[in-house]
Amino acid sequence: MIKKMITTTLLTAPRLLLWRSTISTTQALQFASSHTETRRITRSSANNIANNNFRRHHCRQSHHGIGSTASNSNDNQRTNTIIEEEENDDHDANILGGISLLEHVNINIPDHSNLDFYTKILGMGLDPRRAANVVQGSGTVWANCGASQFHLPYGDTAQVIPGSIGLAFSSLQPLKDRLTVADADASSPEKYQFEIGTDERSGREYVKLHDGYGNVIYARERAVDLNTDVDTMKQPILSGKNVEEFGEAIASEYGRDETDCIGIDYVEFRCPRGTVPPISEFYECALGAVVDVVQDGADDVAIVCCGKISASGRPTQCLIFRESDEPTPPYDGHHVAMYVGDTKDDFEHVYKNCEKAGVVWVNPRFSDKATSLEGAKRYKQFRFKDILDLETGKTVFTLEHEMRSVEHSAWPGKR
Repeated sequence: MIKKMITTTLLTAPRLLLWRSTISTTQALQFASSHTETRRITRSSANNIANNNFRRHHCRQSHHGIGSTASNSNDNQRTNTIIEEEENDDHDANILGGISLLEHVNINIPDHSNLDFYTKILGMGLDPRRAANVVQGSGTVWANCGASQFHLPYGDTAQVIPGSIGLAFSSLQPLKDRLTVADADASSPEKYQFEIGTDERSGREYVKLHDGYGNVIYARERAVDLNTDVDTMKQPILSGKNVEEFGEAIASEYGRDETDCIGIDYVEFRCPRGTVPPISEFYECALGAVVDVVQDGADDVAIVCCGKISASGRPTQCLIFRESDEPTPPYDGHHVAMYVGDTKDDFEHVYKNCEKAGVVWVNPRFSDKATSLEGAKRYKQFRFKDILDLETGKTVFTLEHEMRSVEHSAWPGKR
């Protein structure tokens, strides 16, 4: 019943949902999670993915009379189609899915000392809209990189992403130089854990870092074919010229003309076995997202595309859900923020889907309290945290989503 109600709303916004994901499995995984070993799609594994794709796409195909189960011949046809698409990778470039930007990750930090990890090591910029909190020594600070941000509110207990975060750099050399200096400085109070390696699958170099609280970050150089409008979006950063507003000490310490880190590539979450199919279906049906389900070794992986997809099949950004036998820790309140579509109508359609699914939620920690469409239109955002199995209505994964309209005042793109 939940899926049927959502389908009714989705059909009013077909622009976001008329095409099927054609992301190349190998290319997407190289971009998103290339620190682990994967294998090329085989006919056997493609057959499993075909079954998942059929069930997921039923949420918007059922009105054409297609049933919820497929015959063997249909399975084989769909499998052959997927294999051809994987080999030919023939689709239009720069297609926009239902999520236009993965904007920020919000994680508590116990004090502002960890801000140096984001600004002086990772090379992000301090957002001037929250720089006063650095002066005061309390409150939330924002570390910016390209179109994206890390929101770092004060919290007694640090929050940890159960997975990893991928960051993009034009070059890794300045980051490696900063880590070498910090590691050699005997007077430095921080000794950042890091390792430098090369992905066996792609041959790309990476730097793996730990933030001191348990968050794992992978830094890689941005893939050359990802030249999209997200790269032209910039969050504001504190400049060395902001002396009058914040004082010479803050302006001198944090001021910069540009950031070394140029954006968030992906956020990956570990999830329990068997949850990738319902997670992928939820994002496709409720949010209008482009989703691909692939296999990486023994793991099923859902890749939720954010932004546009390049001619080679790479999404600009993505959320990744990787099935794992490792226990999922209790949800600690971290969240992600993203922008929906490219019009206010796209945003309103997604809100209606989430309302019908019964997942719209208010976090008492924040001032926005959208519990209706009118409230979402007023705040230009809403929140939810339960990802549902649309067949059963049960929650299969918990992650707070701050869903924003492109009309939100903080949208970093052109208006």
